[in-house]
Amino acid sequence: MFVSSALVIGTWLSSSPEVISEPITPYEETLLKRTMLDVHYRAERKEGLSLQAKLGERLFHDLGLSRGKDISCASCHVPEHNFQDVDNLSEQVNGSPIRALSLRGVAEQDWYFWDGRADSLWAQALEAITKDHDLSTLEAVKYVCDTYGQQYASVLTQCGQSEYSEQQAVEVGKVIESYVSTINHYWTRFDEYVYRHLIKVEQNSDVLTSDELAGMRLFFDSEKTGCIDCHSGPRFTNGGFFAIGTGRDEQHDRIAGGKKYQDSIYQCQNWQDPEHCGHAQYARFEGSDLKGAFKVPSLRNLAGSPSFMHDGRFKSLEEVIDFYINPYEYPLVHTDVTPLRLLPHQRKQLILFLQALNDEYIPPSNPK
Repeated sequence: MFVSSALVIGTWLSSSPEVISEPITPYEETLLKRTMLDVHYRAERKEGLSLQAKLGERLFHDLGLSRGKDISCASCHVPEHNFQDVDNLSEQVNGSPIRALSLRGVAEQDWYFWDGRADSLWAQALEAITKDHDLSTLEAVKYVCDTYGQQYASVLTQCGQSEYSEQQAVEVGKVIESYVSTINHYWTRFDEYVYRHLIKVEQNSDVLTSDELAGMRLFFDSEKTGCIDCHSGPRFTNGGFFAIGTGRDEQHDRIAGGKKYQDSIYQCQNWQDPEHCGHAQYARFEGSDLKGAFKVPSLRNLAGSPSFMHDGRFKSLEEVIDFYINPYEYPLVHTDVTPLRLLPHQRKQLILFLQALNDEYIPPSNPK
């Protein structure tokens, strides 16, 4: 369920001290408009799932969609922990140090995985089933059709075919996509602050503390931090791929992901209308700037994250900030970041702002 917005907003009102801050500049106001969630997320979410999404939710939790009948999508994308990997299970499953990203809000992006080897959410699902769950698409289709084909005949329209086809696999992927696309981000104290400032026109909203507001302004400052240059938009990510100095990983960076994508039969353009695949038509997979480059993650809902970066090398936001003070530990031909210019108290303010990007979402119980 989603905690009542009225309750949460009321709590913000009663517990926040009065804040008098410097007026928001026109530049900052523009950034606020671009980073606030759509206002319809301010209300409590009550609509149910479609029949397709309900089946997708069941597949998301189904251990039968794995070779050993022991893992599901929810094993690495844990609903109770912002749909991210809290037990480092993804490393145990695929034998690589790459940690599973959170699925909150992923329907709004173009590329999937840290290396961008899938260009659709349904292709990501199939990639996970075949690589991480160790099933062939034929085995996955057979299991889904045998287990759910009769009950969800109107959804699994391809299950009646006498011979296996890749179209059946795509249908299974799209069923999972229909559920994962409902896993959204929800209203935060930051969004409420922006709402009151821009829509309610409250010049001294008390939703954010003075330190959180200072951290927000540091986040927006391209000279002092540059955070907003990559972590922009409502999800606080521009969806791009950048080399930030965490080292060149030839098996998992954007260049490697591009090669995997080009070898995949599950490219958007092979299964959907061209107008849905424009991002792939203009994608670039080579260049020195893509060596050691990884996808920019969302900064919403970092609460409870056990680790950070593509390989989980940092265990706290404090360690992440320390890294960005000097991001040149690993020599790369091209690096997309410059050192942060922050005093000790400003580092704390920046972290406080990031913590204001956590919402109060509580996921429902596992489907039966």
